[in-house]
Amino acid sequence: LQPNLFRAGTDNDGVKQLGDQFFDKSKPLGLWLTLGLDCTTLEDLDVTLSSKKINFSGDAMDFPSFVTKARIFGHPGRRKYEGITLAEKLEDSSTSSVKLGKWEQQVTMVGNGSVYVEITLDLEESLRDLPRVGLQFTSPCMGKACFFANGPHENYSDRRYSAHAGVYEVDTPSSLDTYVVPQEQGNRTGLRWL
Repeated sequence: LQPNLFRAGTDNDGVKQLGDQFFDKSKPLGLWLTLGLDCTTLEDLDVTLSSKKINFSGDAMDFPSFVTKARIFGHPGRRKYEGITLAEKLEDSSTSSVKLGKWEQQVTMVGNGSVYVEITLDLEESLRDLPRVGLQFTSPCMGKACFFANGPHENYSDRRYSAHAGVYEVDTPSSLDTYVVPQEQGNRTGLRWL
């Protein structure tokens, strides 16, 4: 799991901006790229063994868990975006990391094979206009995904009323649409499990 503080830039964010418009407050893409929100890492990791009390079969029981604490850093200019002038200019000029906040993750393994994950992000107060605050989970072996969320089609906070909560299974490569302009895709709101 990784923190995800970025999303695909749209025209409203400044995809078509000129390279000298980094600090145009009406188009935040330049600021997001200079903070390195598109390329975050967890550094100075500290992992400890702990336990967590969980209600299991009607009884509160202690289960083993791992707690990971780290600092979140953004790395401006590490990702390449051909044709986006802002990003191309940033690649030439930026070499330092930007401290974005702190991360704490607790992973608890329960006797029935379930895994509970709790994550706390403590972001810097100066980060007021973020494109997204979420998690990125990658699984290289998933050809199909089964999930309990709003669906069956993609949906977002402003387009979720046509989606209904349920258990759905999708073929992951074919579940993505091709759009002419870069934008988000494949999201399912209200995800309960995957």
